[in-house]
Amino acid sequence: MILSASGAQWLVRLTSHAHLRLVQPGVAVDEAQKIFTNFVELYSRMGELIVQGNYALVAQTRRGVTTVQTEMDRVTDADGGANVVTVYLGRPSEDEEATIVEWV
Repeated sequence: MILSASGAQWLVRLTSHAHLRLVQPGVAVDEAQKIFTNFVELYSRMGELIVQGNYALVAQTRRGVTTVQTEMDRVTDADGGANVVTVYLGRPSEDEEATIVEWV
């Protein structure tokens, strides 16, 4: 799926495992998209640069507190650059470095 946030296009890949883990407790995919979009817009307002790496986005959804783990990457396509995001669900493991962003 392609999301637009803060003047940039983001190619967001939702893994099948993340999709199942969202659906099982009743968290809608659009809620995960909104968490990611809010993150991009927040960083833009703060003047922070989103760099390649892992981010754990902790936010309130209608089903409670949800952590959306994202892996940011940047690739070049025929039209230039594209921001690529792979979405997982849940907190990163202890040995996995991630920037934690919380809204709760």
